Amino acid sequence: MKFYEVVEQVSVLLQRRKRVPYRVLKREFELDDEYIEDIKAELIDAQQVAKDEDGKVLVWTDEEGSGERVTPPLQSTPPAREAREAERRQLTVMFCDLVGSTALSEQIDPEELREVVRTYCVTQLWIGEFPAVRFHVKQGLALYDPHTHHALSYGQDLGVAFHLHASQVLWLLGYPDEALQHAQAGFALSQKFSHVNTTAYGLGMIASIYHSRREWQAAQERAEAVVAFATEAGLPHFVAQMSIYLGSTLAAQGSPAEGIAKMRQGLAAQLATGARIIQQQWLGYAD
Repeated sequence: MKFYEVVEQVSVLLQRRKRVPYRVLKREFELDDEYIEDIKAELIDAQQVAKDEDGKVLVWTDEEGSGERVTPPLQSTPPAREAREAERRQLTVMFCDLVGSTALSEQIDPEELREVVRTYCVTQLWIGEFPAVRFHVKQGLALYDPHTHHALSYGQDLGVAFHLHASQVLWLLGYPDEALQHAQAGFALSQKFSHVNTTAYGLGMIASIYHSRREWQAAQERAEAVVAFATEAGLPHFVAQMSIYLGSTLAAQGSPAEGIAKMRQGLAAQLATGARIIQQQWLGYAD
């Protein structure tokens, strides 16, 4: 079912009952938290026919539009100008797609297509195209199959990777709770695989989002867990990055000298691997 078909059904239900808890909408239409936020944006912000009550209930406010919404029949002559203008709504519609993706999907293996979507997500994330990232993360998770997306083919499990990108972009778009939920889902998924890089990826994802949320103690504990695991598994890249996070949490909790020393140690270790990815971010932490 397409998005506006769901919106239409939610609107009809809301007009009838006037007040519907978000939990009921999730159960009735099998929606997740992100979908609920999109529906709220459409009905509350764009159409202005509903309001939020305490983050728990969606309330219908468009009393003039009481009764079921019925799609009008086709008319041979246009309605009066006054009637048309009375029904005008300001809408913001976004459509995202990969150029040539339809033709590409017919030419390559489905697993390769999923990796193309993942690579596109990463690229768009770093250049700041956040709505596009959010769209394609949903697409990637919908395509994900844990039985075929072997971590050995991609360096880490694709499902875990898509949850990471979802967590990152939702944080950047201002949805910290949804970002944490995706990080937790990615971490839980990473524990199902006997693949050290995927396990470290999942652990690091949790440490990163807690750090972004400034939950310093939780971030410190997760970063320490990643450093311990990655050291034993022989993953210097993760040891280096999580040492920077660890130092940052120590500095934020009142140990600036120890924290800065740890960050600089991690930065040196990161540069020693030859990696330069998001180097500006690490330099920002360590300066």
